[in-house]
Amino acid sequence: SHWYVTLIGANTILKLNRQNEIVARLDDFEVPGLLSLDPKKDVLYAGRSMSAVNPPKSLGMIDRSNMEVTGRVNTFFPRPHALVTRPNGDYVFIASLATNQMMGINTETRQTKLTRLGGSTQTPVQFAATKDGSRLIAGGQKTGQLLVFDATNAPSLSVLDTLKVGKQPWHPVISRQSGMAYVPNKMSH
Repeated sequence: SHWYVTLIGANTILKLNRQNEIVARLDDFEVPGLLSLDPKKDVLYAGRSMSAVNPPKSLGMIDRSNMEVTGRVNTFFPRPHALVTRPNGDYVFIASLATNQMMGINTETRQTKLTRLGGSTQTPVQFAATKDGSRLIAGGQKTGQLLVFDATNAPSLSVLDTLKVGKQPWHPVISRQSGMAYVPNKMSH
């Protein structure tokens, strides 16, 4: 029933109602980037903007009711950006733009697991999850690959496949009805 928007340069996250009126705001959240709603809890997860020069190495946890930060999870890796919560809300995943590292986080216990990928730096811009949360996909900005992850052993991730999809695949989505994945390409038009 609400929309959330990041104002990167203002270090602010806004909460809007369906009439596009600002109903709450969180100021002083350093360089907010992508956001992900927890479908089961009143939590909004916030990563860091890709435009930030040296953003904090953490994922923010925000109480959606009062727009207050309730916690931060240290990612230990630079430039935490790509972000998704599994549809059942049990795990949230975040990935680094700078290194081939990603982290799964148990949303109840906050237990974490770091996954490292081999090979060229992928620079995943965003994740998408299947309806059952068993698979994640992410576009590798630098490699032009779509990475398909097995998330059945969350918080661990493993790469099941990589597909060439064109230059700079950003923000993939997976249709909840058909299960089809759509991958826009920033530089392949």
